[in-house]
Amino acid sequence: MLVPIGACFSVLYLLCSVLGADVPSGLVLMAMEREGSTDYFIHLDLGSPPQRQYCKVDMGSSDSFFISGDGASTAAGGDTIVDPSEVPFNPNKSSTLFYYPATFSFESFYFNVSGVFVADDISVQTQTSYSPAQGEVTNSSTQLTNMTFGLIEDEGYLLRSCLVGLGLQGGELSINSMENGNASPVYDNLPILMKKSGLVNRVSYSVYLSQDVDNPSFILFGGVDHSRYQGNLSTVPLVDYATDASLGQQFISQPTDFQVVLSGLTVSNGAKSIDVVQDARIPINVAFGTNTSMLPTSIGSQIARIFGMVYQNATKSYWMPCDRLGDLTFNFNGALITIPLENFVETQSSVKLEDGSQGCRVLMDTQEDPIWEIGNGFFGGAYVYVDLESFEVSFAPAIYGDLEPIYEIASAGGNITNATRAPLYDDAGLNNNFNISTNNQTFYSVVAFSSATKVGAYTPAALLAFIWILLC
Repeated sequence: MLVPIGACFSVLYLLCSVLGADVPSGLVLMAMEREGSTDYFIHLDLGSPPQRQYCKVDMGSSDSFFISGDGASTAAGGDTIVDPSEVPFNPNKSSTLFYYPATFSFESFYFNVSGVFVADDISVQTQTSYSPAQGEVTNSSTQLTNMTFGLIEDEGYLLRSCLVGLGLQGGELSINSMENGNASPVYDNLPILMKKSGLVNRVSYSVYLSQDVDNPSFILFGGVDHSRYQGNLSTVPLVDYATDASLGQQFISQPTDFQVVLSGLTVSNGAKSIDVVQDARIPINVAFGTNTSMLPTSIGSQIARIFGMVYQNATKSYWMPCDRLGDLTFNFNGALITIPLENFVETQSSVKLEDGSQGCRVLMDTQEDPIWEIGNGFFGGAYVYVDLESFEVSFAPAIYGDLEPIYEIASAGGNITNATRAPLYDDAGLNNNFNISTNNQTFYSVVAFSSATKVGAYTPAALLAFIWILLC
């Protein structure tokens, strides 16, 4: 669960004391709070007068959604809502809300929602400072007018909070629902609106996921903090191909997803390394906001075998002992970045394996559909900067600790110091053919579940909630 609303000020205190005195004009720094081990939330003030909203962040979505309700802190049954992310937005209390004559409906296995597109004013934090002498936090906020978003009026199953999409223009649900001439099918989401409002020079942002509570995670719009990574930022292009199974691979005018080219994948246990994939040109989504990484079956099954993971049918997940060490090195257009295996697992305190060890669920799944992705586990070990205007992603190994910030504001032309193109930057052609060369090597043997462990004992409602936590 998130911390109560009143504890927000303690989070801001930490942000200021750790990141230094002032965030310069031209950058927008937004702290993120972590719920459990997987979801990250930001706070916004929506409407007039402002209503505080705690929303999940999702790079993969071009839309933002807020849940319509009376805005009360009690649920329909009278129970107190202790999670601030579940407090809805009351449209009847906002004097600046504008309704578009356009509706939306979205249904998947995980949730089913429908509603109407609207626009309203939001307030975002634009500067944070901390005075050691006075022990005070100073926050400045800037109002953005007429941000378009989906107002969910009919909430289906498993949708628990509002969502702020930071994705590319062209992937909005409005493409199919705002064709009546009264509103543009493509609208400005939060990063674009920040530039048009003069808050930043560039439609871009950095993502940094901290590993401890004393150094909060954040999104930095409009530039980078050079103190949070080591070495240089390696830049790779977003590929301009659709990879939906129903479409096959076809050229599109501009990218609508954060797809990059995976050239290779190597795993290591510290003593030796195994090249799982070589000579590849696989399109893969790199998007913060997705908890479970999705890999081709032929690749995922090899990783599972090498690390001795066991598949559990009841949860449809791989599991392994939590104390197993390892790394995954991703090769994107010739640029390498190594992420600890522990970033892709989640501890389950009730799960024990046959050798008595603690069992961890692996946040990695496989499928044949060529829409593959690596999510929050990757961002837990990388500092990532995305430029939505040049369609590029830059990354470097993240570093942690009490670090004095080194801010740089992206220029209007998009230049960032220490960002260099990957060696094979121009080799962005896609090909689903790749070589797997593990030669049946392994690091660990498989450890089965203890007979006393009842991982699959869920009621239908609990199982749906479990799937939501696993994949959303």
